[in-house]
Amino acid sequence: GTPMRVRRLDAFTLRVTPEHGYPIILLRNDAHAFAAGDRVNLTGVCVEVLRVNERGVPAEVTFTFDVPLEDASLLWLALRGGAYHPVSPPAIGEEVLWRTAPFVLGRWPKILDSLRRFLGGPS
Repeated sequence: GTPMRVRRLDAFTLRVTPEHGYPIILLRNDAHAFAAGDRVNLTGVCVEVLRVNERGVPAEVTFTFDVPLEDASLLWLALRGGAYHPVSPPAIGEEVLWRTAPFVLGRWPKILDSLRRFLGGPS
């Protein structure tokens, strides 16, 4: 996985900067490349692209959730030693290095459905 610098901006928001670019899930085809300022509103979270690289791949994004990151509806998991383990988001103002990209469980069926529609590009 790609190590990611993660800074907690407020109760709801993480700024994420992957050291080697984003995983494939945040890629689109060249006709629909991302640009700085793009926002993607998904169920339960808004993703804003702050910077992109020369290929239009997000280099830094914010994830702003509808609920505080510690809300019981969210379960943060990270891969360690071949298994997923619960992790906590950083404290407000704190920056951490996550060695692998964590993911959040909770509202994922609706979020993934929204993401699939978005990655298909505009109609």
